[in-house]
Amino acid sequence: MKADRRGSVGIIYFGVVLMTLLLRVSSALDVYSAVGTSDIDAYFTCVVQILIFGVMSLALFSLTVSRREGLGVRGTLKAFGFVGISRKNALRTAVLAVCMIVIGSAFSYMWQLALAMIGYTHVPSSTDYSSVGLLFKDLALTAMLPAIFEEVAHRGLLYAGYKETGWKFVLVSALTFSLMHQNIVQTGYTFADGAVMALAMYYTGSIYPGMFMHFANNFWAVFSGYAAQNGGIWDFINVAERFMTGTAAGIALSIVGVTACAALIIVLFIGMRKDAVKAGRIDPSPFYSPAELPDEEDFVYRREERGDKEYIPCDTQVEGDCEKADALRDLQNVESCGNEARILCDEKEEVRDYDKEAERLLENYAFEGKERPMREVPPLYKDIPFLVTVALGVAATLFSFVWGMIR
Repeated sequence: MKADRRGSVGIIYFGVVLMTLLLRVSSALDVYSAVGTSDIDAYFTCVVQILIFGVMSLALFSLTVSRREGLGVRGTLKAFGFVGISRKNALRTAVLAVCMIVIGSAFSYMWQLALAMIGYTHVPSSTDYSSVGLLFKDLALTAMLPAIFEEVAHRGLLYAGYKETGWKFVLVSALTFSLMHQNIVQTGYTFADGAVMALAMYYTGSIYPGMFMHFANNFWAVFSGYAAQNGGIWDFINVAERFMTGTAAGIALSIVGVTACAALIIVLFIGMRKDAVKAGRIDPSPFYSPAELPDEEDFVYRREERGDKEYIPCDTQVEGDCEKADALRDLQNVESCGNEARILCDEKEEVRDYDKEAERLLENYAFEGKERPMREVPPLYKDIPFLVTVALGVAATLFSFVWGMIR
């Protein structure tokens, strides 16, 4: 990763957050009525999600970082985490999505309760679910678009720039994601959800787990709202919600369920982390954050032989035997394969990424005849774009809090 990629990403992300804030202010001032649209909320959502989070993030990254580093389309998408995941991690992601809904719902309930106790007045937005068509419309606007485009900006773009910080990427993504909503009511649970989705990306190197979990979470929020208004065959959802929040037995059961989901999330992430370490995506140290990284990407490194591990040809293909493929995936000759090693497992190609920038992997490589040039990885407290972005988000969130207190 080039020394100035993180700075470029920080500036791009600040622009994304600033544009989002300006569009929110414009919506509050009823500027969109001049456009002549009858559905201001849908118009605002499409502009922010598609144009700001999606197009702006990818376009500016492509025009700056990708152009400077010669990444091309494929390299840009890979930098954003558009890479496949193993079946094992796909199954873990599905379970994580369910647990995140449970934890997020509990966190949201307690957060809003705490705000109400100090005098904050929350006026929830009302959505009309009088028809199935309106349900699908809200699913598209509230579940599908954010799952794709918010993940592109708040996971993919940040991962491309802050991957070099190690586990701190998770903190950066969760914090900025919660502040990006610029709404004190959403700040609490969006930080928790953002941390789960960012940690999944950190361990898998892929944006897809976050997209799936984001969609599942917002899908449930929309569908439970539909059930609340329409009942019918879905009234059992309302009955269950009233029981879980309005009775002593239900509250006790809720506590047990939340605790079980929290424990399951920990177990699932432990498994993800072990696979990530084995694949060389992260360092074995839990809170590893490199102070220095190689200054150039194109120097040739050679993996030193360790024990009974040997080089195997880059084009080695293992068909049908997934266990053998997993055993061989980290034995690829990265000197000639670069960052990729391809293995055919059950006749489906899986791309395994090798992060040459991780300090742990540098210990297993010997530089070919030259001294290895290094560069400093600046700490977050010296990252001006990040600090300014956080300050902007804090200011907007505090404004929403003060407004709710005096309302």
